Amino acid sequence: MIVQGIDLQVGFSSVRLAAAGKVIHVDPAHINRPERADAILITHEHDRHLSLPDIAKVFHEDAVVVINPVCHPPLLQLDRDIHTLVVVAAGERYEADGFSILTTPAYTTSKTQGGRPCHPQLNDGLGFLITLAGKTIYVAGDTDIIPEMASFPPVDIALLPVSGGTVMTAEEAAQAAAAIKPTTAIPMHGSPEDQRAFEKLAACEVVLSAD
Repeated sequence: MIVQGIDLQVGFSSVRLAAAGKVIHVDPAHINRPERADAILITHEHDRHLSLPDIAKVFHEDAVVVINPVCHPPLLQLDRDIHTLVVVAAGERYEADGFSILTTPAYTTSKTQGGRPCHPQLNDGLGFLITLAGKTIYVAGDTDIIPEMASFPPVDIALLPVSGGTVMTAEEAAQAAAAIKPTTAIPMHGSPEDQRAFEKLAACEVVLSAD
C-alpha cells in the first residue's frame, strides 16, 4: 500500500518501506522474494523479529544493518560479511545516503511473564524513527506506551502494536498515538478485531494494514 508516498508492506511484526529508490526492512519476516535492502533494522532479539533466514534473503554486503547489543551475538550466525553494522542504544542517530534513522526505546512495563516485563528496558529494545523521501515513519517495535513518546520529533506515519498481551492494547496504542500525534497511524501486531478497535479510538487518520 502507498501511504504519503511511501510504499509500505506490513506484516504481523515486520515492515518494508520503499521510496526514492531506497528499500528498508524492519524485522524482515516471511520473505518470499529475495531483494537487496539498503537497510535492515532489527528491534530486538525475539525470534519473530530477529529471523536469520529472512535477513539473509534481503541482505547484501553494502546494506546497513542496525541492531542493539543484545542482537549482536545471534547475528554473527548469519555468516555474512556485513560492511556496515551499526550497534546502537536508544537515542542514537545514523545518517545514510537517502535516509536517516533515529533509534527510540521500546519496552514494556505493565506486560509481564513470570513476574518480569515481557520486554525489559534493560534489554535495550529499539523502535525506529526513519526519515525517507521527506517523511518520518515511526516503527514502534514491541513496546508499551512510554513517556519518551511525548518528546519524539514530528511523525508522519506511526506503526504501532495493538494486540495486547506482550505489547500495547488497542486502547493504549490510541493513547500513544495521541502522545506522538502522527498524521497517519497503522496498527500492527494484532488481529483484525484489534486493528478495528484501534481505528475507532485513534484521533488521527488510520490505515489498516490488511487493506
